[in-house]
Amino acid sequence: MRCDWDGFGGKVTMPSYYHSLGSITDALSQTGFLIERIVEPRPTEKFREADAHGFEKLMKFPLFICFRAKKI
Repeated sequence: MRCDWDGFGGKVTMPSYYHSLGSITDALSQTGFLIERIVEPRPTEKFREADAHGFEKLMKFPLFICFRAKKI
């Protein structure tokens, strides 16, 4: 799936994927990775000033999740 993202500086078309948290963590552990950290990036105050509604939505439903994993 592809999504249009209206970020700062214009529209960008990005690929979009959905995987459950379980499928991601299973794939990492089954291939020998140890998850060290999981982060859900939050929008900035600058984003809140530009789009208050979008800010509130992203605070409740983050669109991204980042993993730091180490090969063991």
